[in-house]
Amino acid sequence: MLRLLDKAERLHHAHQALTEQREQALQRLRELERRAAWLDQRGAAMGTDAEAGEFNQSEAERLESEIDRAAREFERLDESWEASGAEYREARALASRLEEYARNELGWSRPGEPTQYATT
Repeated sequence: MLRLLDKAERLHHAHQALTEQREQALQRLRELERRAAWLDQRGAAMGTDAEAGEFNQSEAERLESEIDRAAREFERLDESWEASGAEYREARALASRLEEYARNELGWSRPGEPTQYATT
């Protein structure tokens, strides 16, 4: 039973780590999209300057490639995050049910916890 509770706790920590990684990936994707939008506005403001147009075009292509990579990374992390959350919720629910059963039916308590019959 303690192993199951420990496993649920480990899954919770792993899910939290994935949540942080997912947030960072989403922030990176949004930042790249903001840079691409700024570049588009800059290109429109510069009009017909050929040299600036070439720079903007190459920069836009580079940003598009980075955006694609960042979007794939976010999608991968998002899928892992969803699976991790489901696995954690399942393990936590099972551990809670087993712990409730053990406490109510068997009088079990966690090591170090006072028993329900202890007097103060």
